Amino acid sequence: EIQDIGLKRLKKKFPNFQIIQSSKFPNFKNETDLLLFQNNIVLNKKQLQSTLEIIKDNNESMIIGDNNSGILFIKEYKEEINNNKNLNEITDDSSFLDNTKYRVKVLPGDENNIKITTKNDVRSASFYGIGFDLHKLIPDKKLRLGGVDIDFPFKLEGHSDGDVLIHSIIDSILGGCNLGDIGKFYPSNDKSLKNIDSTQMLSEISKLIRDEGFEIIYIDVTVIAQKPRISNYTDQMKNRLSEILRIKEKNINIKSTTTDKMGIIGSENAIGCQTIATIKKR
Repeated sequence: EIQDIGLKRLKKKFPNFQIIQSSKFPNFKNETDLLLFQNNIVLNKKQLQSTLEIIKDNNESMIIGDNNSGILFIKEYKEEINNNKNLNEITDDSSFLDNTKYRVKVLPGDENNIKITTKNDVRSASFYGIGFDLHKLIPDKKLRLGGVDIDFPFKLEGHSDGDVLIHSIIDSILGGCNLGDIGKFYPSNDKSLKNIDSTQMLSEISKLIRDEGFEIIYIDVTVIAQKPRISNYTDQMKNRLSEILRIKEKNINIKSTTTDKMGIIGSENAIGCQTIATIKKR
């Protein structure tokens, strides 16, 4: 019903066009994705990733074909094309226009307009997970945060090493994969886990989700602390996390904020961290 309404509106606005759109590219959003040009065939640029053919005329790409691409046939020459083509020579929709006076225009596409060919193309959708952790600060000689030791007269209290940054990453990853939370795998009442290094935990969780068929696409971290300032350590943290998670440093963002001296964090008695993870099912 929705499809019929859409086609009726297009027919009313563009009475001279007949539309052929492949359902392999379902995510057209607006006129930026699919534009109609009188006397032209329009092919969405996103559909060129599995290109079969490129023909150039005066340095301009004229015919760019992809199996079952969504293109537009103008009624006035549709019959002419069908009657003058050997179907055995047609490799894709745009091949109908080979050796004719009509031109193909290529438009900017949208990376989100995925091509659906197999079930795996649908499974490759992105998922998102949010993780949060908060630990009290107690006197010590150094602070462990993001797998990096920071010169600071306090550390984070916890059953493990108290690394809130890594703990929030673990929870965000598990959430995005629908695999529970950090406590499911590392319960605080397990004495064998006392003082465990959080980088070991992250490494094990990273392997777990890979074995489950998941892939980490992006990690966005916000450290919430009145002190210390972490800007001098973020590059080290990103490098360390990149090694453990097996993703590029450019796909990890670490930033920080304060609470303007409000609450347990603002009184410099605790540090919190929130992470959002983008996950993809392979």
